[in-house]
Amino acid sequence: MNAKLTAEIIDKRRRQLGLTATKLANDIGVSRATVHNWLNGNVENMRETHAIKLCEILKINLAQLLGFQEIDLTNSDPQPENDKQETKLGDPEKLIETIMDKLKSLSSVDLYQLSMIIDTFIQMKFLR
Repeated sequence: MNAKLTAEIIDKRRRQLGLTATKLANDIGVSRATVHNWLNGNVENMRETHAIKLCEILKINLAQLLGFQEIDLTNSDPQPENDKQETKLGDPEKLIETIMDKLKSLSSVDLYQLSMIIDTFIQMKFLR
């Protein structure tokens, strides 16, 4: 994770939505100092529940928050089109093969971060 990039995404997105740091803190249930820490790049110890809530408020997904997925910070609705609607995936076995090929090129740190994203994604699905 690139802490500086995550901090920039949080700051630009909250400003885009017209949210103050105080409003963001109140909505997440953390102190204003905590939000300011995140805005200064101190995001490594962000609780998973706070990251999930932050994504909901900023209307982005966790991959976008962490800088793993492109985000259009000039757009008021940065969700990619394929996140808004169900897409046709084609042959599931081919999809799995493609994913496995891509996973082979990742470092152990990247794989760990990806596993955290998957865990969070699954938890978010159950919270809906």
